[in-house]
Amino acid sequence: MSQNWLADAFVEKFQPTVYPNPNTPYNVISSQFTIHDLYAQYDSKVNLGLRVKGEAAGIGLQGVIARRYNPDAVYRWTASNVNRDVPGLVGSGTVLQNTPFEADPSGVWSANEWFSYAAIQRLSGLSGLNSAVTNFQPAMSQLGAATVPNYAGAHGELDTFFQLAGGALLGNSNSGLRGHLAREYREETNIGGGLSKVFEGEPGSWTDQLIANVEVLYTPDRIFTAPSLDAGFLRKNETIAALVLEKYQRFSPNLPATYLVAQFLYRSQSDLFGRYLGGYGGSTEQGRRLQGGCACFAATLSKPHLAGRSCGVV
Repeated sequence: MSQNWLADAFVEKFQPTVYPNPNTPYNVISSQFTIHDLYAQYDSKVNLGLRVKGEAAGIGLQGVIARRYNPDAVYRWTASNVNRDVPGLVGSGTVLQNTPFEADPSGVWSANEWFSYAAIQRLSGLSGLNSAVTNFQPAMSQLGAATVPNYAGAHGELDTFFQLAGGALLGNSNSGLRGHLAREYREETNIGGGLSKVFEGEPGSWTDQLIANVEVLYTPDRIFTAPSLDAGFLRKNETIAALVLEKYQRFSPNLPATYLVAQFLYRSQSDLFGRYLGGYGGSTEQGRRLQGGCACFAATLSKPHLAGRSCGVV
């Protein structure tokens, strides 16, 4: 654009985040769920963006805007489409297939397991049950399911269904209910800006050639997985801000310079995996409690690729 200003842009084919497989240490969805990935509906989608960067008065400036499909995806209840009868209830599979559940031993076996894994996955076991009931009518009512006002009612209703799914009518209990989720990718607009400054100090000092970067990204109406797994999802305005300090520092004339980087990251609505912070803090007896931001700090010696690996909720 001029001697000091540059504009660049990109267009790329959309690609989703690839998560670890079920039953591995880092999978983000419990193995009691079947995921219906709707990527085929987004296979031809593209992301695009524009950046303008330059320098004024010794300070680096940049502004960005991008329109993209969030590769992390969002999840919701979806019909199982599995016609399998509950043991002892002939014909129940024709109704059950229109709900987000199927009778299967690889599913959830008890209310305690339901609420425990809901808390682990940053979901609400109570509202998750109620949204499954309200989003899949009249099938859920035909099975005798109803919304419940509290955890005690949810425990009773869930255990009743798990016992039936396990064959309680036949005098045994050796199965469970497997949940079904749909994975969707929603479009969003990212607007950001940044400042950078290279400091000059005494040669060899900590401030000599220290590079400071401040970056802010704003996403209006970002769509998150609802803790209830409701099909309506959640829409939240999110702000992400980062302060990054980096430099090469020589500690001894006999050793090569060491690359140092320290960063502080603030996220107003999500953690480093993009999961909604409002889902934190649940247990088998109570729902989520935390509504807040996420701050991350990392300091790295000679291994900048490891920066930003840990996150603490504040």
